[in-house]
Amino acid sequence: MQGADVFTVNNEFCYSLGGSPLPDKTYTLRARPDTAEWLHEMGADLVTLANNHVFDYGETGLMDTLSTLQDADIPYIGAGKNMDCLLYTSDAADE
Repeated sequence: MQGADVFTVNNEFCYSLGGSPLPDKTYTLRARPDTAEWLHEMGADLVTLANNHVFDYGETGLMDTLSTLQDADIPYIGAGKNMDCLLYTSDAADE
């Protein structure tokens, strides 16, 4: 996959050890934050977060996901702290 011109991953889970599963969801998905580094190993260029699982562990899970991806310097789109932050790139961190 590292040879692709652009490799986008749809993250169907949050990166978090915190939060609580949403009470009325049958399936809630999350991954350990340290596994975000695997995205680099796979050659991912961009992660999309606009899906039905990014909020499975509530606001805590979402905020943990955003900070995990930022700390790993992985660009994302589709979710953010507010409407102005739906796209993150390392360039945006410098602003």
